[in-house]
Amino acid sequence: MEIQQFSSGLMILQVLMFVLILIVIYFLVKIYKKLKK
Repeated sequence: MEIQQFSSGLMILQVLMFVLILIVIYFLVKIYKKLKK
């Protein structure tokens, strides 16, 4: 039971990290386009 909860927690953590990386890339692209102009 505890092991299942831990693995599901890891999955949630991986999803959060993935979303965080996408947001960071999005902002980097916005800043890059601003600096280019």
